[in-house]
Amino acid sequence: MKSKQTSGQGKVLIVTALAVALFSLGIFVGNSISGYYAYQVETDMAGIGCLSTDDFSAATISVSDSLVYLTSGCMRMSIVTTPEQTMSIDAGIRKLESERPLAHDIMANQLQVFGIEVAMVKIHTVEDGVYYADLILKSGNKLLRMDARPSDAIAIAVRTNAPVYVSNELMDEEGFAIC
Repeated sequence: MKSKQTSGQGKVLIVTALAVALFSLGIFVGNSISGYYAYQVETDMAGIGCLSTDDFSAATISVSDSLVYLTSGCMRMSIVTTPEQTMSIDAGIRKLESERPLAHDIMANQLQVFGIEVAMVKIHTVEDGVYYADLILKSGNKLLRMDARPSDAIAIAVRTNAPVYVSNELMDEEGFAIC
């Protein structure tokens, strides 16, 4: 079972790395790639919707066991994930280096090597208990909006010092007051 999960995570990392490499080289010409992952490239920087943070609030990130906490003002919400994901996010928050790089370290390093900035992460919806996020990448005057699991997007964001935003509507629906 674990090897299948690792194999699946490896495939996601390979597809993502390929998309990032093609994006950095300016090879993306269409608006999407068919398959499980949604990619959208924008080339006009004026009025880019994916950069808008209207109806979103910046969130701070913390973790505990298999939970990722997103806190904004007096509201907090939690997302259940695997212990490995929370460990990776925690390592990124604390800027810990492991003996061998983790998958999120490799991805953050690839982005840096190709000169791609993580502009932001936007966690926007939940459907049937599954949360959805966009990882927004910037290279020159191009933007790439990638559908991502929130835990993966957060793990990359904490390594690249990118802001994480949560939809106000989502925080209102899924969050709870802490003050």
